[in-house]
Amino acid sequence: LKKLYIDFEYAPLFNTDGTVSGILTTINDVTERIEAIKKIEESEKTLNIVVDASELGMWRFGFDGNESFLSDRHLEIFGHPRGSKVGPQELLKQIVPTDLPIRNAAHELARKTGTLLYEARISWKDGSIHWIQAKGKVFYDSEGKPHYIIGTSRDITKEKKHQQELEDREKMFRLLADSMPQL
Repeated sequence: LKKLYIDFEYAPLFNTDGTVSGILTTINDVTERIEAIKKIEESEKTLNIVVDASELGMWRFGFDGNESFLSDRHLEIFGHPRGSKVGPQELLKQIVPTDLPIRNAAHELARKTGTLLYEARISWKDGSIHWIQAKGKVFYDSEGKPHYIIGTSRDITKEKKHQQELEDREKMFRLLADSMPQL
């Protein structure tokens, strides 16, 4: 038994004197449209669950500067509470100045190649330094010009600290090994 979705439209039929003589009823089968909407909603729900589980921040920026979307997780990665009214320019100011050229070069390359990837340090309001990784895809308009970019951000601070600890241990081991008398 298949479920059908039907849309009814009613319009009055008027006599020449303006009185209603009847009602015109139109019935449209909108099952395909409703099922398509339900599939999109279900896919969106699944995607949101996956994104939440992955702890990725999501963002979208228009290259014209007029359009932006920042997920709550993206804001948290930059040290802001969920629902904050923070714009892309404010987040850009949080990138550590010596890492800003890395970010800018990655965005320029992305305009040409369609793919964004970079790692940079950001500074939170409390002065603490955190590492982020940004990945994105550029979408072009009908003339082939970059129109907007959609991407994810990820806090990689713990990974970077662990990597630094390993490098520090390796240096200590090498110093120890170099300072030991040869047998």
